[in-house]
Amino acid sequence: MTENTQIRMKRLISEGVVIVISILLAFTIDAKWAQHQVQQEEKVALASIQSEFEENLKQLDYVIDYHLQAREHMSQLFNLPDETIQQLTQTEISDIILSTSNPLTFDPILGTSKSLVDSGKLGIIEKPALRSAITSFLNIISDFEEDEYYMRENALDIWRQDVKFGGPWTDGVTERSVNGSVQGFDFIPKISHAEILLIRADPKFKSLTSRYHLNIGYYILELNRAKERIAEVLRLIAE
Repeated sequence: MTENTQIRMKRLISEGVVIVISILLAFTIDAKWAQHQVQQEEKVALASIQSEFEENLKQLDYVIDYHLQAREHMSQLFNLPDETIQQLTQTEISDIILSTSNPLTFDPILGTSKSLVDSGKLGIIEKPALRSAITSFLNIISDFEEDEYYMRENALDIWRQDVKFGGPWTDGVTERSVNGSVQGFDFIPKISHAEILLIRADPKFKSLTSRYHLNIGYYILELNRAKERIAEVLRLIAE
């Protein structure tokens, strides 16, 4: 092998090494960039999930508190003596009658978490425990449908019974939803003391409202399960 040939071989080897290093460097840069992109996606997704779950927690607390207060009102309706009922204010008896059949539901915000699951991109979230908590929350809420169906059906039965006693009744002071008070129902009468005493003495009305609040009790159990998952998701995001 001549000296010129040796020089050319060394040059080719050197150029080959440079090309290989360049290719490996390009792959490394691409991999790091892809990793950076995933990390940025995760950062944006986590911020959005945190915002959604904080709002879900507020709404969940509102719905649970509402139904627990409604349970107290039901206890008043069936346990207070007639004389005490007659001394209650209009707002108090309006609150009581509203509590007999207002199927307030938890309607979660699911934009980011559901989108990640449906698109198969939940894997951009690095923590396995967080991915599991989000999936668990979505599974719990999917079970709400049956409870909410029975709540609405029970409420309809109670409203039909109300009609037999002059109902339905409402009051702008007490009529409300998760989005605040509901106005514009001034044409619907408020319940009177005489009417609330009459309807609470009806055995069918008492049975229907008891069944309704029994279903609400099971619903609250599910809501508390969802609340535990929300708390877990927020804790894992904060870590």
